Amino acid sequence: MRILKWLNKYFEETLLVSLLGVIFLTMLAQIFARYVLGGSLLWSDELTRSCWVWVAFMSIPYCILNNRHLKVDTVTELLPGKIRNVLLVMIQIYLIALWGYLLYGSVNVVKSVIMGNQMLVTLKISLAYVYGAAIAGFAFGIFRTFQQLLICVKDIGRGTSSLVDAQKEEIEEAMEAS
Repeated sequence: MRILKWLNKYFEETLLVSLLGVIFLTMLAQIFARYVLGGSLLWSDELTRSCWVWVAFMSIPYCILNNRHLKVDTVTELLPGKIRNVLLVMIQIYLIALWGYLLYGSVNVVKSVIMGNQMLVTLKISLAYVYGAAIAGFAFGIFRTFQQLLICVKDIGRGTSSLVDAQKEEIEEAMEAS
């Protein structure tokens, strides 16, 4: 159970930090090879690009989990508690539908890549592993948005708004610190 709690809290963050570490080390090795050894690593660009794709798509669930995604909340801030919570529930349902639609499209793209047997030339692996980042990002996006939906539904009964209140507290703490 402790492992599941840890994964729930830190999975995306750990993955993103690891991928950024791989990017950093790969680029460092490329710089060393080019300027010290006088040659270059043929595979470094593909590996770095592939890791960036994974970072981009896995940032979706990370931002949802930490309530850091781009949003305009002017209207929701003006609404009373229960109405705001109902609107937040409707937004979460819309986002689940959006992630589901994008997931469906990304599955079709990966299927076509597999059927076409497309490969990364220097790494000699299927391009489906890179495009699979979209599937993972959107699937985890659905999972994290569903978690947010459950929080919003609970808040309707309580008359509070945990997501909005937590974000306000973070902003106030940041303002006090600076």
